[in-house]
Amino acid sequence: MKSRILRALPALIVCCAASPAAHAQVAPPPPQTLPNPLTLPDAVAIALAHQPQRFIAADQTTSARGSKDQARALYFPTLVPTYSYQNRSSAVFGASLPGNEVTIVRGGGLNIGVNQTFFDSGQRELTNARARHSLDAAVFGEESTRQGIILNVTQDYFSLLQNMDQVKVAQAQVDRFQTTYNQTKAMIENQVSAPNDIYQAEADLASAEVSLTQAQSNVRNSAALMKADMGVATSEPVVLAPLAAVSELPPLPAQTEGGSLDDYLSTALTHRPDLRIANDTVESANASVKQAEIQAGLSLSATGSVGYQATNDLGNRGVNTAVVVTGSYPLFDAGSARGAVRESQANRDSALNQLAQTKLTVRREVEQAYNTRAAAYEAARLGQAAVTAAEANYNSAVAGRQEQVRTAVDVTTAQATLTQAESQYVAAIYTYYTADAALRHAVGLSTPPTTGPQTGAGVPVTGGPNPAAGTTPATPAPAPVP
Repeated sequence: MKSRILRALPALIVCCAASPAAHAQVAPPPPQTLPNPLTLPDAVAIALAHQPQRFIAADQTTSARGSKDQARALYFPTLVPTYSYQNRSSAVFGASLPGNEVTIVRGGGLNIGVNQTFFDSGQRELTNARARHSLDAAVFGEESTRQGIILNVTQDYFSLLQNMDQVKVAQAQVDRFQTTYNQTKAMIENQVSAPNDIYQAEADLASAEVSLTQAQSNVRNSAALMKADMGVATSEPVVLAPLAAVSELPPLPAQTEGGSLDDYLSTALTHRPDLRIANDTVESANASVKQAEIQAGLSLSATGSVGYQATNDLGNRGVNTAVVVTGSYPLFDAGSARGAVRESQANRDSALNQLAQTKLTVRREVEQAYNTRAAAYEAARLGQAAVTAAEANYNSAVAGRQEQVRTAVDVTTAQATLTQAESQYVAAIYTYYTADAALRHAVGLSTPPTTGPQTGAGVPVTGGPNPAAGTTPATPAPAPVP
């Protein structure tokens, strides 16, 4: 008996070994340190390597690939070795019997069965089509997730840079109001100004310090959001490479050369992964409708089987073969089959409507990003001129105040105008960069944009009146962000 069991084990082992092992993808542990300084390509690479969303999408692709393998297996025969062993006893008691009857059965046998489906009214083809389109949709979904991660990190990167430059603007505002306060105090001591003028200067300085505190808080919050979108868990500061020197605002970006809005729309309709997902969903729904219609009508199937009883302790060995042809029609099922057809048709129509809605969404996103980028570049160009004019006006007001031909209100107004111009210029610069990233995402490009110029003349941020002309800009230094 043991020898027969041992002879059966190799077949069972081969059968088990033929089954593929499950493959799982798990996000690796997040890094505890970040590059210093952190560039946009570095940030995107870290996010793609550690963001759990990407691994969730990859697992969905792996699952869809497993479903496709199952659908493909329907075309091939199945080979199933089965070994069974029994140890059974029975006893019969009765007055009519000459004695008690006890039956003991011990033994087993190895059976090898081969089954093959020859025809099933095309349901295998439809099942395989559904699995194939589901796999394609999962692959495009993984790419869509990847592009979404790139967009999020890119926008976080520029948002953090923008908030860092807004800190420059706020700090320059504090410096200007500090200068005004010192000048006003000196003029009061020299009995040139009224003592009440100091109150306005104090209020302006305190308000500027509040704005600086808020700007610094925005930097810290932006850094926290960026680390979360990168998939890292660290308390270390984020150190970015600024687009301009410490004493300057970012330079005007080089205008991106590109095609017309129709060119971008054409690219988006070809490359957007969510559109391709919607297309595959429609195709899968069409296969489901056809499968439901087959099941609701006359269906035919033909199968063949061969069973070989290799060992048998209790009986004979032999070979059993069978070819079975089956035809069925749901003559009455209380409307279940027709209900399944209507359900699949409704799902197909819903998928078609979703495809149409996705096309409208793609058009809207491309058009909005295209217009926003163009408007932001124009706003930045005009903002650069506004900063230059506001700075000249501020210097003139300060000089006139010293010569007692301008009032403190004139200086305060000029300060507010200059700060507003600088803030608007910074916002326009980074709106351009984020809109450019959004446009690349909207047309389905899978590579991150560049961060813009890393060197070049920026717009000086003046901390006090009459800055020296021709001053060499300070060397760009990465600013730590907790």
